[in-house]
Amino acid sequence: MKSLPAQLRALWMRILGVLRPARADADFHAELESHIAMHTDDFVRAGLTPVEARRQALIRLGGVEQTRQAHRERRVLPQVESIVRDLAYGARSLRKNPTITAIAVLSIGLGIGANATIFSMISRFVLRPPPVGDPSTLLSLHTTRTGEPCCNDFSLPMFNDVREQARSFSGVAAYYELLPASIGGAGEPQRIWGQAVSTNFFGVTRVPLILGRGFIDGEERQPKVVLGAGLWQRRFNGDKDIVGKSVILSGRTFTVVGVTSGLFHSVDQILYTGRTHTTGGRDGSTRSDDGRLELKLSPPGSQGSGTNPEQLFAAGYAACFHSALKVVARRARQDADGSTVTAEVGIGPINGGAGYGLEVALVVSLPGVERAVAEELVAKAHEVCPYSNATRGNIKVDLEVE
Repeated sequence: MKSLPAQLRALWMRILGVLRPARADADFHAELESHIAMHTDDFVRAGLTPVEARRQALIRLGGVEQTRQAHRERRVLPQVESIVRDLAYGARSLRKNPTITAIAVLSIGLGIGANATIFSMISRFVLRPPPVGDPSTLLSLHTTRTGEPCCNDFSLPMFNDVREQARSFSGVAAYYELLPASIGGAGEPQRIWGQAVSTNFFGVTRVPLILGRGFIDGEERQPKVVLGAGLWQRRFNGDKDIVGKSVILSGRTFTVVGVTSGLFHSVDQILYTGRTHTTGGRDGSTRSDDGRLELKLSPPGSQGSGTNPEQLFAAGYAACFHSALKVVARRARQDADGSTVTAEVGIGPINGGAGYGLEVALVVSLPGVERAVAEELVAKAHEVCPYSNATRGNIKVDLEVE
């Protein structure tokens, strides 16, 4: 058995053989020719002709190419040499077609960039758990009433009862999402959104804080606020002495008691929230907070010039479903570029006229896709689309493939 230094030396010689193959081949070729020449001379002295003597010398050697190959395999690392040769061949092929090479490199770069961006978003909002103490032990509680879809908010008396009487939980906290406010003080007033929480919220969720503390019992009616890291950085330039200072929210003065970690935005990892303001009911108007949408409303079948909520719902559902369809088609390597989705939303009385309900019909066209494949894609899109998930079990949705 070879000693460790001998094994290392052998490995080093094999690596040099891979890195400098031409020199090693030339040295071995010269040595091989000298052996053939000596054997040829021996056979000539034995009485053979020079041609026959060389032939006998080659036979004794076992063949020139076979010997070279056996020596090369012992001299180098065969797997590494094979990879190096494949890479060299690929580089030569790419160099011969610079246009195709540039297109391939650009396509790969765009693909990697797009996938990295998509994965970072999915990782942040879907795969990464909320930045709380132990997400696996955190539950969201809601109330339901007979005949009503989930979910309703807790009333304050009900929350107090659950908090005081529940023995299955180590703690029960409450929060209310998306409360609008206007922050004043230094600089221009700014529209912001926040959460109203119970005083034990930070203790139950164990949301990390980078400055100060959360709320404590007894501060229910005191004007205290915990700032988000983003607002703290933008509005207050990351002031490390912000704790204890006052901020003006919607005309009221609040005292800052802490700043949350930059990872925390909400217990529910919501990707986007659209918000509109409507006045006048079906004969009124609606507009979005960002000013991109402003519409006049009219009841269905009326002579008014405005749209109606059913048309808006149909447009939103069709757009959402079409996006989901393109996603599942891309995963299945199917072409959905020419596809269309038509949504029909009907409204009518239910429960003997006690209320009104909706029905939805989605008509999907996928030109060039076999019907069986198209139906499978539509069924998968129905599982992905947020509108479908929100209405499932509440609204009848019929799917049709043209």
